[in-house]
Amino acid sequence: MASTFTPLRHRTFRYFWIVNMTSNIGTWMHIVAAAWLMTSITSSPTLIALLQTALTLPVFFFSIPGGMLADIFSLKKFLCFTQAWMALAACTLTFMTVFHLVTPWSLLGITFLLGSGAALNIPAMQTAITTMVPVDDLKEASTLNSIGFNTARVVGPALGGFLVALCGPALVFMIDTISFLGVIFFFLWLYQQPQRRCSSGFDIKKSFSGFSKIITLHHFKNILKKTSSFFFCASIIWALSPIIAKAQLGEGITSYTHFVTCLGLGAVLGGLSLTTLRSRLSDEKLTFSVLLLLSFLLSALLFSKNHFMTYGILIFIGFTWISSSSTFVTAVLKTFPDHLKSRAFALYWVCFNGSVALGSAAWGKLASLSTVPTALLVCSTLAFLSALLSLKWKIEEAGD
Repeated sequence: MASTFTPLRHRTFRYFWIVNMTSNIGTWMHIVAAAWLMTSITSSPTLIALLQTALTLPVFFFSIPGGMLADIFSLKKFLCFTQAWMALAACTLTFMTVFHLVTPWSLLGITFLLGSGAALNIPAMQTAITTMVPVDDLKEASTLNSIGFNTARVVGPALGGFLVALCGPALVFMIDTISFLGVIFFFLWLYQQPQRRCSSGFDIKKSFSGFSKIITLHHFKNILKKTSSFFFCASIIWALSPIIAKAQLGEGITSYTHFVTCLGLGAVLGGLSLTTLRSRLSDEKLTFSVLLLLSFLLSALLFSKNHFMTYGILIFIGFTWISSSSTFVTAVLKTFPDHLKSRAFALYWVCFNGSVALGSAAWGKLASLSTVPTALLVCSTLAFLSALLSLKWKIEEAGD
């Protein structure tokens, strides 16, 4: 029986996992530094929430083109291009921060550029993983990749918060720039791309016909419905995290760091337990349970009376996040053949990030018009109703 760590036996995936996790640590350091920088130059809940929107909204514009290009051109060259794009954006923010040129709107603009690079990058990166491990290890590789990402979510905010408090955000942005260069090094010198992944040319008609095949699958539509339901609701935690952290845990970068770290810790623990959970629960029961649990946790957050209770709630919210995302990603990647994987994942990624972007903007606006507790209560109710509705959306076929 395969374990969560089985994919690490494959040399290329092992190196990729280490380099990618290091890059993700840099990214989470950057997210914490950018969020804290935004709160230091504006107190508007709308602008603070829009930072999350700026990071995820580019998926609408670039994820599908990214999936098409990744299925047509060399993965190695394309991934190096997207990493260089993000390195340039992070480097620009570094210099602007050093010379005190950052405004709320310029920070949103550069964050949008980083999100654009990530939108182009992610479908190709997920497809690259499928070339590093056998299909039998794909589910474990996806889970392990999520564990690495969420380990970075634990380490990155803690390290980022420490460095912001010690030296300011500019150093964090510079480290993020260097981390992108590390990924470029891996793909240029350590990754051997299978010859079958290359294409002789660009055929836009064929590319769009591939999308038409994908979206006609009923269970793929159900995956997207469940994805949008969960992440629209779950986005409230990230969109309002600086404000919720301040209200629940107190002032200062340390409180915000603890907030984000607990979410990441929950995701890591959830990733380690997913293999056991999947052996006992179907995808249907698992996704229903985590939506129901999310609803309960958002309500519980309103009544938290001490730091330890808040930490526990955040850890469980992190668990629901990875349980849903890992289940959906695996379902998408196992459903389609190699020549459609990137495009299928691009459509999923549009749905995932679109839900987070729209949710972040909606919850930020609602919090501005009313209060943060009101937004949490409305979101909790919506998550409960979504859990009941999700029982109608079957995705079991996607895991076959």
